[in-house]
Amino acid sequence: MTAAIMATSCGKDTPPPVITTEDPEFNITFAAFENGSAKAFAGNTEVTKAKAGDIITVKATADDTFHFAGWSSSPVTGFDDAAAETTDFLMPDKDITITALFSKDTYMLSFAVNPEEAGTVTVTVDGTAIASGDQVEVGASVTIEATKAAGYAFVGWSGIDLDDASATEAVFEMPAEAVSITAAFDKSEYALNFAADPVVGGTVTVTVDGAAIESGDQVEVGASVTIMAEAVGDYIFTEWSGIDLADASVAETTFEMPDGEVSITASFLLVEWVQIGATKWAKYNVEAPGEFATTPEDIGMYYQFGYSIGWDGTVSTPANGTYYNWMAAPLGWGDTSAPINDPYGQGPCPDGYTVPTSAQANALIADCDQSNTSLRGVSGKQFTVKGGSESIFFPFAGWNPQYTPGSPSGVGSTSYYWLNEIGTLAGPWTGSSQGPPPFGAVMSVNNSSNTNVTQQQRAFAVTVRCVKVE
Repeated sequence: MTAAIMATSCGKDTPPPVITTEDPEFNITFAAFENGSAKAFAGNTEVTKAKAGDIITVKATADDTFHFAGWSSSPVTGFDDAAAETTDFLMPDKDITITALFSKDTYMLSFAVNPEEAGTVTVTVDGTAIASGDQVEVGASVTIEATKAAGYAFVGWSGIDLDDASATEAVFEMPAEAVSITAAFDKSEYALNFAADPVVGGTVTVTVDGAAIESGDQVEVGASVTIMAEAVGDYIFTEWSGIDLADASVAETTFEMPDGEVSITASFLLVEWVQIGATKWAKYNVEAPGEFATTPEDIGMYYQFGYSIGWDGTVSTPANGTYYNWMAAPLGWGDTSAPINDPYGQGPCPDGYTVPTSAQANALIADCDQSNTSLRGVSGKQFTVKGGSESIFFPFAGWNPQYTPGSPSGVGSTSYYWLNEIGTLAGPWTGSSQGPPPFGAVMSVNNSSNTNVTQQQRAFAVTVRCVKVE
């Protein structure tokens, strides 16, 4: 507003001076800008000053990735809309400082797990955990971490570009857009290994949800696994190992595939004996000292009474290079004064077995029916429990007299099996080559008559069938 003031004068003919005054202008100042800028206008003209009562328009411009957040002023004035980027106010009658507020742009960050039960996702922004759907500032450091549930394996991330989408933990910078991340999981798979011990003892069959698999195949965690053990020959299944089972002694059972690799073993035991009456008879003749032959029809090796050195029947002398002088032969399988003799009375039998007695042989004869037969081409005699199914085979192994070294006699028709006793016969042979009595007790097994307990010269090399020590 302009005002004119008339002054009076005492002098003659001098007009009074006129004094003109303008309304004052006040400064318009913007506080230091952060992340944007602002200007003031009077009409279309940018101004930095204005008179009290003038209508002033302010306009804000945000930098990239920022947005306008509001106006404030000192002294406080009334903005038409303090939240609008462009708004008006009436200039006060004093200087004014205006502040344009800017904030970082934010976008929604959501995250999920697929399938839902497979695991969890944890998201932190600059170290602070957030919930799915929260707003996150552009450029913020976002850490995502996937944790699998039991039975699942993490597959990868989707919804955001990552250096390694298969890593369970990753970091990225929040982009200038909404982000929806999914952590994908799949059922875990692990190797399922299985074997028989010993390999010759039996077979192992494994099915997963009804389908047969091979050892080493991958199996999903939680799948139903059925394992079956089947013994072969003289072996029996004893137990499973490598996996927790309700009953590890059952040959066929089922379990749920655990969260990890599994190696299962089916253990088989070679049943070396047959229970006949009160005695457990070995199924096999003695091979090398302390070892059984591998099959019931194997003849094994030949032994002189009381000695634990075997002869295989293919050379003219025993394995030690000579027959022992039978006149010095021990009087029993436990006579420790004899050379090379086993001091424990078991003779050449494996540990846990011994040479049978006459009483045990007579019980076998009494308890069993006998029949001449052949097993895989080898002739022998089958003993079968009367009224039962238990049976045992003795091959006709022959024998070799000490005084006629060479190939065994009577193979295929006759055999003698040492017993753990001294006989009483004193003849009929005489002379040093035949030696003095007593003879050794034997079980005579042949194809012309029933088996009986008799005696034979201790110098003879004959076969040995053991019984289990109880």
